[in-house]
Amino acid sequence: MSTYDRNQYLKHKEKRLADGKAYRAVRREQYAKYQRKWREENPEESRERERRSRALRLEREAGRSKPDECEVCRSSVGILCFDHCHVSGQFRGWLCSGCNKILGFAGDDPKILEALAAYLRGGNR
Repeated sequence: MSTYDRNQYLKHKEKRLADGKAYRAVRREQYAKYQRKWREENPEESRERERRSRALRLEREAGRSKPDECEVCRSSVGILCFDHCHVSGQFRGWLCSGCNKILGFAGDDPKILEALAAYLRGGNR
């Protein structure tokens, strides 16, 4: 950007920002209407875009990319779930839906899970 361009930009910066804000405000409803129409006409692509967007958001929240397998059972079958603590909201790991359901049914309680493991080993017979 040349010095002249930069000076012109700075000189008219506030007006340009205000004009842009007004332009977007007037056209916000038009754009929303266009988006709704596109989603109705392209339901499969719309769902796929939403799925990809959600997956990327979850990976950003996790701070790491999704692995190829469950972090508990190492299964690579099915969909991996974003596992988090329901109290703190803190990300814990990527689990297959089966392992994620087990944690949910046990109420995320390690004592219940340890008791189940002992039961499977035959400790309660």
